[in-house]
Amino acid sequence: MINLNKYYKYMVLIFVLIFILTGCDTVSNIATESDSKYLTIRLNQSNSAGLEEISPGIGRYRYDNNVTTKVIIKAAAGYEFLGWEGRDKDKLAKESSTSFSIYMEDDYEIKAIINYIEFMLLGVDIDDTKNIEAENIEKNNMISHITNNLFFKLNNFVSPENKLIVSIEDPDNPALFEEFDTDLEAEIDENMIIINLEKWFNEFSRLYYDEVIDYNLDFDKRYILKVESEYANNIFDIKNMELDDEIIELNFKIEIPYPEVPDIESIIFQNEEIIFSWHRAQSLEKFDVNNYVEKYIVQRSKNESSFTNITEFTINSEIYDENNKPYKIIRFVDSQNLDLANNTYYYRVIAVNEFGNQSEVSDIRSTDEI
Repeated sequence: MINLNKYYKYMVLIFVLIFILTGCDTVSNIATESDSKYLTIRLNQSNSAGLEEISPGIGRYRYDNNVTTKVIIKAAAGYEFLGWEGRDKDKLAKESSTSFSIYMEDDYEIKAIINYIEFMLLGVDIDDTKNIEAENIEKNNMISHITNNLFFKLNNFVSPENKLIVSIEDPDNPALFEEFDTDLEAEIDENMIIINLEKWFNEFSRLYYDEVIDYNLDFDKRYILKVESEYANNIFDIKNMELDDEIIELNFKIEIPYPEVPDIESIIFQNEEIIFSWHRAQSLEKFDVNNYVEKYIVQRSKNESSFTNITEFTINSEIYDENNKPYKIIRFVDSQNLDLANNTYYYRVIAVNEFGNQSEVSDIRSTDEI
């Protein structure tokens, strides 16, 4: 018969041993972690635009004992780095004006002193695709016709009390855009002035294709976008510092549009001919006009998908049905010197718009699919 009292005693003893062993292990881990030392960099600069770079960053960073680590700091444009303060500032060894080293043998606390000097325009972002540096905004910058937003970036928060006025001018005809049925508005978001151009481009397209009146609008022609304030034209920040230039002026040209890429739908072999088709491509995909490309270039390559040896065919896109409406599907028939028994043929299509610009090539389709 089992002695239950002894059994329970043994079970309690086992649980106690497990707890002690597990506890010791936990304490050991904590002790190991506490041996790791921390470098803490704290900035007394509340404006995040004041730093171009700080490494390892703002906050607490753990390093092993007795290692040397680097601290990199660079002030942003319009700011200056004055030096370090804090109880451990003397532990930093200067290597250059922006680089310092520190030997990890204790916990350190240091602060970087950043001084704000001047309110400045840093540059302009065009959607998420292109950046224009501040020194280049007076040049003729190319802007795509599918641009939605311009982001004017400044080195400090812009005061929400600015009442900003946005306009676009033709330097040869300042009154040209008075016909535009759209308002240009500026939105202030921290250190950015955001201007939406989508409606303006749609209006540009409408008047560009107006056959009744010649508005003298054109692509690749210089225009000027102006941002100013009702307060004596001066744009100012939350500390009432003013920009050096009373008015921000961005010189730009609208890029001559490229057509959209054709999308080949199907490829078949019928009556000793290869037949494939694609949806017609728009010439100005963002503009609200029913305007399609003028022609297509079909490229054929035999036995090589790299298209180093190409046969080309040109197709006029102005193909109409019995009701004089353009076909939505473009059809291509190839019967030229085909030998499918011994060869594989690869095809791709390029659209060409009225400006002579070519689209990117379509996806490749081959007779292996047949």
